[in-house]
Amino acid sequence: TITKNEMVVQKVYVNGKFFEVEGSGYEPTGTIQLDGRVVGAVDRPDLILSGKIAAFCANARVMFSEKDNVWPIAGDPTEAAMLVLAEKLGIRKDDLERKSPLVNEIPFDYKLKYHATIHQHENKNFLAVVGAPEVLLNLSQNIWSSGKNHPLKKEDREKLESVFIAMSQEGLRVVALAEISNSQETLSPEEIKDLTFVGFFGMKDTLRPEVAEAMQKTISAGVRVVMITGDHKVTAQAIAKEAGIYKDNDIVLTGQEIDDFSDKELAEKLEKTSVFARVTPEHKLKIVQAYKATGEIVAMTGDGVNDAPSLVAADLGVAMGKIGTEVAKEAADIVLLDDNFGSIVSAIEEGRSI
Repeated sequence: TITKNEMVVQKVYVNGKFFEVEGSGYEPTGTIQLDGRVVGAVDRPDLILSGKIAAFCANARVMFSEKDNVWPIAGDPTEAAMLVLAEKLGIRKDDLERKSPLVNEIPFDYKLKYHATIHQHENKNFLAVVGAPEVLLNLSQNIWSSGKNHPLKKEDREKLESVFIAMSQEGLRVVALAEISNSQETLSPEEIKDLTFVGFFGMKDTLRPEVAEAMQKTISAGVRVVMITGDHKVTAQAIAKEAGIYKDNDIVLTGQEIDDFSDKELAEKLEKTSVFARVTPEHKLKIVQAYKATGEIVAMTGDGVNDAPSLVAADLGVAMGKIGTEVAKEAADIVLLDDNFGSIVSAIEEGRSI
């Protein structure tokens, strides 16, 4: 509700190098640059590998609407951004999968925090995985560099973690990518291990231009805003600060920390907390219940099937009208037709009953 929900890959980190990606929205055009110079993906095995993994793990669809002159998507915005990146690198998913058909898949799961596929690629079962950096780093034993796999040493992990944190501090949503070039056909979470780490995609979801004014109106109306997100703690803090939600000396709580707190301990943290990061739908429900237990009147936004319990538990459940599931809309008290945080604020400012 505070961003445009248009994920764009702006940086690719692979083979120890940062590639800058131009372009905006979901239009599949834009150059790739290294050290300020435009490079061609066809001559870069590192970019080709990254593009293949992106395409293999992108179930979204992007199409051009001549009527509206826009590029709407169907599916997850993060996977749509990966699909667009692949096309910027000259890799079309449909063409790729005609040559390398899908064999097996684990769709993205908020508990596993990754999406894995197996494709029959060059007479082998190619396992591609994208997901949360901390998860994939933990599952990786090797690292891809200059066309070869090398053992992932302690210093390599430390370097990758520092790169990940630096990208997150820029407000980028960071997605890690890994692979196994010759895997077995079966696929289960227990078999996702000993991966070869490939790199990171750094994505940006631009704040809506009206957010600053909406935040001022919210504060004037006596409403406090907190952010609840699945993003990494550092990314969430950077975006919340830009939006005016996070202030100096505020607390950022993670889902793991919430799991470790008792209800009383969580309630004690609420006053100073403005951002909840790496949370699951179960955490959202626990947060709503904690606020209500302190006597607060709570409005909660959501869009997914798993958001329904927290939407019902809140005093005011607010569902997204564009990207929201029917389950979320049915569970909510109000549906935002434009998915815009400012719409709630305008209603509060005008004193309308919502």
